[in-house]
Amino acid sequence: MEPINSIENSGRYQWKNISEDPLFSRISAHVFCAYRSELGKEWVRGFARNPYDRLYFVESGTAVIATPEQVFHLQKGCCYLIASNLLHRHACTSKVVIHWCHFQTLLDGASDLFQEIVIPMEACPAGRSAYLETFHSLEKTMDCHEPWCHLQRTSLLLQLIQPHLKTAKPPTSKAMEGRRRFFPVLKHIDEHLDETILVEDLARLMGLNKEYFSRFFHRHFHIPPKKYILQKRIQHAQKLLCHTGLQAQEIALRCGFNDPYHFSKSFKNVAGIPPSEYRRLYLQQGM
Repeated sequence: MEPINSIENSGRYQWKNISEDPLFSRISAHVFCAYRSELGKEWVRGFARNPYDRLYFVESGTAVIATPEQVFHLQKGCCYLIASNLLHRHACTSKVVIHWCHFQTLLDGASDLFQEIVIPMEACPAGRSAYLETFHSLEKTMDCHEPWCHLQRTSLLLQLIQPHLKTAKPPTSKAMEGRRRFFPVLKHIDEHLDETILVEDLARLMGLNKEYFSRFFHRHFHIPPKKYILQKRIQHAQKLLCHTGLQAQEIALRCGFNDPYHFSKSFKNVAGIPPSEYRRLYLQQGM
């Protein structure tokens, strides 16, 4: 790299620096798991939501992933990114071999990345052999439990989601700044999911009255604060159902529900299926 100019008689140089990107420089990521699966007709599920982002790369065969608006016939050599909380279903009529990853991407540790940008769900990378090798490398790190392995997994994940990010439609600077004001509120919600969360308390964190805060929140997140809190509670419940052996009543309490019936009804309304069915499908299919 050549310096852009030298400082005369000083022996020092000025170098060209890369400025921070207002969106992508603020990303943090965590990989929950990454594996390769050979699937058949048993890989089927109706419309439901998941609490984490998913990435699929098709090695061979085909299957279907659908949202209420679109249907994708999975193609060999293409990758599919399903953002967290996206209502979708999947089905396989014969056989498909998929490399898959569950992960989370956040902005400033608070807001889900894919709530901030519009991404294509399907992408077909040009260097497919290199892409598959990167996925293999990510899968191998699942046996590494050293702290530095988190950095390696994050690096590999960011390479894998680049085909989707390259054509993403970022929000305007004004919209981004408006949403950033809510990040302390979003962190407060995440840290108090087992407690009562009042909208007026959230408004107080931003120095706003309840009515203005609710309108302001809805304008930026396209959802009322109470519904956002409910979604976060259910996402937390989904993780506990998948990764612990806790009974539904204990999970309900940990997610801020004192009434198990209310928990079960709310879970089905948000996730699309009852808690017991969600756990059964996860244990059966693992993905």
